Amino acid sequence: EPGVGGRKRLSSNTGLQTFSAGMFLTDRDKETDEAVLQNSGYMVHPSSATNLVWDLTGLMLIGYDCVTVPVELLDPPSSDFSRTMTWLIRVFWTVNMVLSFFVGYMRDDGMVEMRPKHVARHYAMTWLSLDILVVSVDWAEPFANGFQDQSFNKVGTTLRGLRMVRSVRLFRLLKASKITNHLGEYIPVSEQLGLVASIGKVMMFFLWTAHVFACLWYGVGRAIMDNSTNLVSWIETVNISEKTLWERYTWSFHWSIAALSGDTSLLLPNNVWERLFTSSVLFLAFLLSASIVGQITTSMTRLQIINSERSSKIAALRRFLVDHHVSRPLAVRVQRNATHAMLEQKNKAPESSVELLQIISQPVLVEVHFEMHGRVLLSHPFMCSYNDINPAGMRKVCHVAVSTLSLHSKDILFSDMEPATNPRMFFLLRGRLCYTKAKKNPEFVEKGAFFCEPMLWTTWTHCGTLKAVAESSLLCLEAAKFQQAICSFPTNHAPNYAEEFVSWLNGLLDDQHTDLGASRSTLEELINRAWPLEEDSEEEEDVAAAGS
Repeated sequence: EPGVGGRKRLSSNTGLQTFSAGMFLTDRDKETDEAVLQNSGYMVHPSSATNLVWDLTGLMLIGYDCVTVPVELLDPPSSDFSRTMTWLIRVFWTVNMVLSFFVGYMRDDGMVEMRPKHVARHYAMTWLSLDILVVSVDWAEPFANGFQDQSFNKVGTTLRGLRMVRSVRLFRLLKASKITNHLGEYIPVSEQLGLVASIGKVMMFFLWTAHVFACLWYGVGRAIMDNSTNLVSWIETVNISEKTLWERYTWSFHWSIAALSGDTSLLLPNNVWERLFTSSVLFLAFLLSASIVGQITTSMTRLQIINSERSSKIAALRRFLVDHHVSRPLAVRVQRNATHAMLEQKNKAPESSVELLQIISQPVLVEVHFEMHGRVLLSHPFMCSYNDINPAGMRKVCHVAVSTLSLHSKDILFSDMEPATNPRMFFLLRGRLCYTKAKKNPEFVEKGAFFCEPMLWTTWTHCGTLKAVAESSLLCLEAAKFQQAICSFPTNHAPNYAEEFVSWLNGLLDDQHTDLGASRSTLEELINRAWPLEEDSEEEEDVAAAGS
């Protein structure tokens, strides 16, 4: 439209419809309110830092038991450290059994259940029986040790001799898988790091198996020494019964490693019981070796495939540049840009490469996109305020109108006087940009900044040039998709803001126009003018009346 001084006035092109106010909560939001938000206050979210640290502590204590419980067969001397750890483990798992009634869990549909009755029922039907068994045996041990009566003392001695009390702790290995899976859900790792961790887990399992067989081998020999008068055990053959714990263990572990490789000639069995145990170990070693070698080979092959794919892509790019006679400086720049893009994909896998995201339910995918992009978009005053009014609308915007863009150093995002063929607003996630405008000093755009907002509300031609001065990542808000998303909701807040924003643009002089947009205080002032408090109050009353 014609404007003052011959300047052309900008007009809003949002095309948003105006309806009466309504409720914007979706069925998914209502389910979230019921399953998650209705928290009694004392419930702990499973992904909270406190719970993750607690689970990690429990995993380390299980690891300690896996090492020390089998060593009981070697009659280790008691120490202050071992007694302290025993009581620490006993108290920890007792407290853990109580706290488990107050920690939410992830349901099969992906929602977090936080209602106390449902959490208690789930725990009672899963891990409560095992926890009661192990904790009861833990507390039975000090009572058995404290019996002064001779008849009871024999029971305590028998339990200690068979090492049955502390060996029950190994049942907690059943919970180790649950804890590691839970930690894996909330501690993201790259595919390569995950494969390396998988190989490390297999190797640790092999070493632990050798450790258990070593302790059992010594336990068999010791049992024969203590209970048989006509059989000679391997311990007597090598005369290590009076050696230190470390010497006895190294003899046993050496035999175990050799047996797992199929060689038992290091310490030959001296009686039928040792021969039977040796045969069992050899059979289990055959099964374990096949499984372990298969898992390690699979992981190593996958690592090699990942590296070879990267090398073949770079080689194909180089051949293309050479075949088309691309100049050397530009070819180097292209290769560096491609390497940077592959590194970005490695650090943050694109959504299109994750096949399972294509088959999950639409409401869950909407929540995923809101978690991914919402925190960035809500840094803008309009987006934050609009989310308070229409949360379902902002979720839809995050789901359909957001994309990402990577820039290499010296890449130009847009140039002066360039009309936007694909209108987008940008949010800088990482890196640094430089904005230059005629007769103006360069301005640097830092992480967290947003720019090109006029693209959302009107037809716009760039007023300057924006170039990357470092490796940068941007979040892009597609103008057409943004308008289409919010126009489907019955609220006139976005059109009112658009009119105020375009009116503010029309009030600027030509040399005041910039792609970097208005200051935060200006945007908040526009929001206050577009959405007066009294009108908001009236609309809230209308919404409440409509809901009732």
